[in-house]
Parts: sequence; C-alpha cells; structure tokens
Amino acid sequence: MNIHPDLIEEIPFTGRIPVQRRDKFVMGPLPIWYLQTVWTECRPTALPIALLLFYRKGLQARPRPITGSEMELFGIHRWSKTEALRDLEAARLITLQPRGRRLIPVLDLQTRKPTHTQQ
Repeated sequence: MNIHPDLIEEIPFTGRIPVQRRDKFVMGPLPIWYLQTVWTECRPTALPIALLLFYRKGLQARPRPITGSEMELFGIHRWSKTEALRDLEAARLITLQPRGRRLIPVLDLQTRKPTHTQQ
C-alpha cells in the first residue's frame, strides 16, 4: 500500500515524551496508632492534614510548606490548616521547623510510637 507523499505530514520530534496522568495514592504503611491519636486528640480537620503529610512522605519530597494545590486535593481551607497543624504539634505527632517566615511540617513517627503492639 502506497501513501501519496502529499498526505504525509512531518512532525518534528521535540525530545519530550507525553506524561500520562495517573491516579494519586497515599503511600503506606499508615500506622493505626498514629491515625487513632489524630482522631482522638485533635480536631476533625487534622485528619486530612495528617493524610496529606503521609501522601507527601510517599512522594519522598524534601520537607516544604503545604501548598494551596495540595490543600485543594484534600479539600482543606487555609484556616483549618493552621489549626490542624497546631493540634498535630500539640499532640507531638509532627514537628514544625521554621524556614524563614514559614513553618515546615514534618511527620514525627518516633516521639509517641507505642512501645508494645496491641493484638
């Protein structure tokens, strides 16, 4: 089968491979004791922030401030974020590291980790 040369269009290769959109997942393991502590000692708005921090941990990104697009992903309002971060820090589940004028939340899975496992 021959195709007429006028019907063939030259498309230059730019070197970029199209990126496929993939579903987003929270990377585990998620310690049940951590989620129970968030649920019992913090406001309800702290649970989405805790899940967001585990999501970021799965990306293995360096610690940085929480962005507006990340908050939209979990349906979090900016005032709820501030209250939730304060609650999580008071419960000793995260540490807030100052960087300039911003606070960087970092998961702290060792401070309150139970010494024995309940079965």
